[in-house]
Amino acid sequence: MLSAANRIQTSLSKLSRKFLGLSDFIEGLPVEHAPHLAVAGTDGSRLMFNFDHVDLLDDDQLDGLVMHEIIHVIDMHAERATNKNLILWNSACDLRSNYIVRSVQMRVPQGTTDNTAYDGMNVDTIYGDLLSQYRRMRRQFMPRAKAIKGKLA
Repeated sequence: MLSAANRIQTSLSKLSRKFLGLSDFIEGLPVEHAPHLAVAGTDGSRLMFNFDHVDLLDDDQLDGLVMHEIIHVIDMHAERATNKNLILWNSACDLRSNYIVRSVQMRVPQGTTDNTAYDGMNVDTIYGDLLSQYRRMRRQFMPRAKAIKGKLA
């Protein structure tokens, strides 16, 4: 059985052959073991995977996960996170990445944020919608939370 690092490299090679031009984005991109991550991530300059999690995936699942991370690199999600709510931005980026993974008939990584209502939208539109929902919920629930907190004090 191949090591997690070798399986990821095999997946990268396979995806480069399947999707012309992809190699321009991933050539020289280091792959690192990141045991502090639950699954995977990228900062735009490297791909990081929890190798223990990779060992649990079949090849199709791994290909979907690797493609998901590559899309984050291609769309420069990490570099564009400045001045954004990072939780909402990451969710928006995952929604966009998963849409693309599905659109090329690959499996979306299990446990990631996925909602087909956002299919076809760009990441900035998705983020704007998530931010609007967040602000609406804060306006709705924050006065109640403050009132309850005041009664408990």
